[in-house]
Amino acid sequence: MNSIFAVICPSGRRIVGAGFMGLASLSALAGGWQTQILSVEPDPARRAMAIELGATHAIDSSAGDAVEQTRSLTDGRGADVSIDFVGNVPATTLAARLLRTRGRLVAAAGFLPQDHNMEIYLSAITIHHTPPAFSREPHEDWRRTIDAMARGRYPVQRLISHRFGLSRIQEAFETAMEGARLGYVKGIVVNDL
Repeated sequence: MNSIFAVICPSGRRIVGAGFMGLASLSALAGGWQTQILSVEPDPARRAMAIELGATHAIDSSAGDAVEQTRSLTDGRGADVSIDFVGNVPATTLAARLLRTRGRLVAAAGFLPQDHNMEIYLSAITIHHTPPAFSREPHEDWRRTIDAMARGRYPVQRLISHRFGLSRIQEAFETAMEGARLGYVKGIVVNDL
């Protein structure tokens, strides 16, 4: 395998592709066996964060065809592996279209659109549907994740963009709904009562 496509985002108003899970996973992949990590995200701040966390390229999906840009960066082949952290029809379909022939699609967001299976199967020879609830060894997954966090593999503090007291819970929900427009990646709520 030559390249991996790590993070994708859907078209439309909501920008959720290079969010907490995508960026955390991208940082875990950085420095590994792959020669390229491509991130697709229309928001410039999130693209910059993707590069900061180890993406070799951050594709602006609002500035042209992400498939063409991906093929250009991979000598016309496309990505070997495409990981969807968004979990909706446009994102999963885009993830499939970015693949090389016989590439692998990982539906990490836990959503595989039933009405688009044909398009996805035409693009991906192998589809892995990997939401955490379907793990064969969830306790081992948690152990490895906690170990990786302790070693600093996931820049959790960098990815938590907003903090709210429980007394501001409504503001927390509203900020999360506004998303990237407010620089939101992940918010946490702490008890301040």
